[in-house]
Amino acid sequence: MNIEKYGVSSCCGYGVLIHDTYVSDYFSAEIDIVAKSPTVSWNGMVLNGPSYMRGVTLINKDGWANDHSIFVVFDKGMNQWREYFTGTSVEVAMPFSTYSRPKYDIDSPDPTLHINRKLSISNPNIVGADYFAERISCYSDKIIKDMARQIQERNAAALNWEKELDNIIVRANEIRAQKESELSSVKAKLASSFGKYSSATHDSVNNNSLSDSGNKDSLRVQRIRAGCCTNCGGAFGGVFIKTCKNCGQRKDY
Repeated sequence: MNIEKYGVSSCCGYGVLIHDTYVSDYFSAEIDIVAKSPTVSWNGMVLNGPSYMRGVTLINKDGWANDHSIFVVFDKGMNQWREYFTGTSVEVAMPFSTYSRPKYDIDSPDPTLHINRKLSISNPNIVGADYFAERISCYSDKIIKDMARQIQERNAAALNWEKELDNIIVRANEIRAQKESELSSVKAKLASSFGKYSSATHDSVNNNSLSDSGNKDSLRVQRIRAGCCTNCGGAFGGVFIKTCKNCGQRKDY
């Protein structure tokens, strides 16, 4: 490999390189996939992923986890940056300033928002070969193997995330089209559906009224046959003029 220059980067990841004035830059793979529609109130979906990625994580002697730098070299023959310990190809990401979750608009992408589909790094600090050699000599073989493992795992995760990104963009477009189609179908029937259930309601009221009337007539017949008051079912009293002992109504049959 023809090494043209050496570099040290603070971040390694995929998704969007977030530039925040309050904290150090970091990669986030958690993104809002926006698929706006002029007709339906639906904006899109969320692509889940690690929301915070910086350097490789190493545990110091006191048990604290620290982010450590990413060591890269520029391969002149391949014309690309590569992580030094694993030889993994990496891309240099452009930072995006935001204080909230990045939003990727399918129809009108923000030209300043760069989606890093491959394993990427923040802009490396170019250093000399002596400084580079001194820095990596500080790590034991065990630590270097752990650093290499983390780089390889993050690279594999980036490949899977890229596939999920493509799938969710397709899915967001499909859901938007489906919702717009359903709305269009309802809209086409607005005029013809006006007052659609008025006759059914009227018939229901009439049927209930007839049912109530029938029940009352049946009860009256039963009370007459029993010689009771048709109003309350009470017993009659009196010799010449019969009245209900309960409600006072005169016998009407």
